[in-house]
Amino acid sequence: MIKHLTEQMKAIIAYSAEHDPPAILILTIHQWELMHKLVALLEPFEEIIRQISSDDATLADVIPVVTALQLTLERHDDSGIQTMKSTLLSDIKNRFDGMYTSSHCSSL
Repeated sequence: MIKHLTEQMKAIIAYSAEHDPPAILILTIHQWELMHKLVALLEPFEEIIRQISSDDATLADVIPVVTALQLTLERHDDSGIQTMKSTLLSDIKNRFDGMYTSSHCSSL
Protein backbone atom coordinates (compact mmCIF):
# COMPACT_ATOMS: atom_id res chain seq x y z
CA MET A 1 0.00 0.00 0.00
CA ILE A 2 2.83 2.40 0.84
CA LYS A 3 4.48 1.53 -2.46
CA HIS A 4 1.34 2.53 -4.37
CA LEU A 5 1.09 5.73 -2.36
CA THR A 6 4.69 6.69 -3.17
CA GLU A 7 4.11 5.89 -6.85
CA GLN A 8 1.25 8.40 -6.83
CA MET A 9 3.19 11.08 -4.92
CA LYS A 10 3.09 13.71 -7.69
CA ALA A 11 -0.62 13.22 -8.29
CA ILE A 12 -1.38 13.42 -4.57
CA ILE A 13 0.64 16.61 -4.16
CA ALA A 14 -0.99 18.17 -7.24
CA TYR A 15 -4.46 17.21 -6.04
CA SER A 16 -3.88 18.61 -2.57
CA ALA A 17 -2.48 21.86 -4.04
CA GLU A 18 -5.67 22.41 -6.06
CA HIS A 19 -7.99 22.13 -3.07
CA ASP A 20 -8.25 24.63 -0.25
CA PRO A 21 -8.33 23.33 2.39
CA PRO A 22 -6.64 20.20 1.15
CA ALA A 23 -9.05 17.31 0.84
CA ILE A 24 -6.33 14.90 1.91
CA LEU A 25 -3.56 14.88 4.43
CA ILE A 26 -0.47 16.68 3.15
CA LEU A 27 2.79 14.90 3.91
CA THR A 28 6.09 16.68 4.35
CA ILE A 29 9.07 16.02 2.09
CA HIS A 30 10.72 14.20 5.01
CA GLN A 31 7.69 11.91 5.38
CA TRP A 32 7.71 11.13 1.66
CA GLU A 33 11.43 10.31 1.87
CA LEU A 34 10.81 7.98 4.81
CA MET A 35 8.06 6.20 2.89
CA HIS A 36 10.40 5.72 -0.09
CA LYS A 37 13.04 4.28 2.26
CA LEU A 38 10.48 1.93 3.82
CA VAL A 39 9.45 0.68 0.40
CA ALA A 40 13.09 0.07 -0.53
CA LEU A 41 13.70 -1.74 2.77
CA LEU A 42 10.62 -3.96 2.45
CA GLU A 43 10.88 -4.82 -1.27
CA PRO A 44 13.29 -7.73 -0.68
CA PHE A 45 10.75 -9.24 1.73
CA GLU A 46 8.06 -9.22 -0.96
CA GLU A 47 10.38 -10.94 -3.41
CA ILE A 48 11.46 -13.56 -0.91
CA ILE A 49 7.94 -14.29 0.28
CA ARG A 50 6.96 -15.03 -3.30
CA GLN A 51 9.96 -17.33 -3.79
CA ILE A 52 9.60 -19.40 -0.63
CA SER A 53 5.80 -19.51 -0.74
CA SER A 54 5.68 -21.34 -4.04
CA ASP A 55 4.33 -24.86 -4.08
CA ASP A 56 7.67 -26.31 -5.06
CA ALA A 57 9.86 -24.42 -2.56
CA THR A 58 12.09 -26.58 -0.37
CA LEU A 59 14.38 -25.94 2.58
CA ALA A 60 17.23 -25.87 0.09
CA ASP A 61 15.53 -22.79 -1.41
CA VAL A 62 14.84 -21.10 1.92
CA ILE A 63 18.33 -21.15 3.45
CA PRO A 64 20.13 -19.17 0.73
CA VAL A 65 17.22 -16.76 0.38
CA VAL A 66 17.16 -15.98 4.10
CA THR A 67 20.93 -15.51 4.08
CA ALA A 68 20.64 -13.17 1.09
CA LEU A 69 17.90 -11.22 2.88
CA GLN A 70 20.10 -10.74 5.95
CA LEU A 71 22.99 -9.52 3.81
CA THR A 72 20.72 -7.19 1.87
CA LEU A 73 19.35 -5.68 5.08
CA GLU A 74 22.81 -5.30 6.59
CA ARG A 75 23.99 -3.37 3.52
CA HIS A 76 20.85 -1.25 3.18
CA ASP A 77 21.14 2.51 3.81
CA ASP A 78 19.21 2.95 7.04
CA SER A 79 19.21 6.70 7.56
CA GLY A 80 15.87 7.53 9.13
CA ILE A 81 14.76 3.93 9.56
CA GLN A 82 17.50 2.47 11.77
CA THR A 83 15.13 1.11 14.40
CA MET A 84 12.98 -0.72 11.90
CA LYS A 85 16.00 -2.17 10.10
CA SER A 86 17.66 -3.37 13.32
CA THR A 87 14.38 -4.91 14.55
CA LEU A 88 13.87 -6.74 11.27
CA LEU A 89 17.44 -8.06 11.30
CA SER A 90 17.17 -9.16 14.92
CA ASP A 91 13.86 -10.93 14.33
CA ILE A 92 15.17 -12.71 11.23
CA LYS A 93 18.27 -13.89 13.08
CA ASN A 94 16.20 -15.11 16.05
CA ARG A 95 13.65 -16.89 13.89
CA PHE A 96 16.07 -18.57 11.51
CA ASP A 97 19.07 -19.16 13.79
CA GLY A 98 18.08 -22.78 14.32
CA MET A 99 18.05 -23.31 10.58
CA TYR A 100 21.84 -23.06 10.52
CA THR A 101 22.50 -25.05 13.68
CA SER A 102 19.90 -27.82 13.40
CA SER A 103 21.32 -31.28 12.80
CA HIS A 104 18.64 -31.75 10.12
CA CYS A 105 19.96 -28.77 8.15
CA SER A 106 23.68 -28.93 8.85
CA SER A 107 24.35 -31.41 6.08
CA LEU A 108 22.84 -29.12 3.42
